[in-house]
Amino acid sequence: MKIQRIAAGTAAVALATLGVAGTAHAADDSTTVPGHQGRDGTVVGHYTSLYAEDDAGDWYWDLGDGRVMGTVDGTDELDPDTVVTCDYQVIYRGDFGDDPSLDDGWIKNNIRCDDGTTYNSTYVSSEDPRYTGEHPIWGTWDIVVSTVSGQGNTV
Repeated sequence: MKIQRIAAGTAAVALATLGVAGTAHAADDSTTVPGHQGRDGTVVGHYTSLYAEDDAGDWYWDLGDGRVMGTVDGTDELDPDTVVTCDYQVIYRGDFGDDPSLDDGWIKNNIRCDDGTTYNSTYVSSEDPRYTGEHPIWGTWDIVVSTVSGQGNTV
């Protein structure tokens, strides 16, 4: 189902752009946050991303840092009658520990789709007081909020 894939992308976008190791789908050795290579200490940042897919299962994802993934080369190749486009706002705060991966802190995804659906999620590392370990997402990270419009908090 299209909505489930978009929601699953909330975790993947955090992984892909922030370089938190843990899933083969979204993180690899070349994943870095522009400007944070070798940065040590707490960093606050923000970036935007675009995800779109159609009922045929084709998809396009501009991760917002120059990387593009998908089964098509652009949104114009998606079926205009069934395409859903989602704009991601990703906000993060944490310590990169002198490498390109966010080692601790928090990540917030705010996603607004053109079909009216919104998703909001918050991921925290084990050092965060909101961490419970009840909804592990990767390594020592936990998803503490995952809302979908019309459904409320799903975690």
